[in-house]
Amino acid sequence: MKLLHNTIKTGLKNDQIHLNGAKQSINGWMHIHDQRSVPVWGPIGDPEDIIASVLVQDSNIIPDTYQPVPSYRLFTQDGMMQLTPSLRNKLHEALLRVAELEKSISIQSESVRLESANQVGPSATASPV
Repeated sequence: MKLLHNTIKTGLKNDQIHLNGAKQSINGWMHIHDQRSVPVWGPIGDPEDIIASVLVQDSNIIPDTYQPVPSYRLFTQDGMMQLTPSLRNKLHEALLRVAELEKSISIQSESVRLESANQVGPSATASPV
């Protein structure tokens, strides 16, 4: 969830849907809704569909005020999480970076393990005859 929230927080400044929402809000707190079940203009959506809230001042999103909503759920009766296209692309990029990092760490760990095994040598692991 940390990766999801960090990605959304940093991606809001370029997300046209939320920038347009900020222009309509002018000042106050704006909810970042999951796109699977967007509420009709006016009422607040279901708490399990509100990803976070962020402060809007003079129609500008203030990213440092981003606050995750603890009741948000990735899966609900309405389906799986759905982000705006811009935020979905940002999350995809972030997940690819994590996958590459994990792959790199795995390769390094395997290399260290093989190097250790070679230093011990076959004679240390062979059983006496």
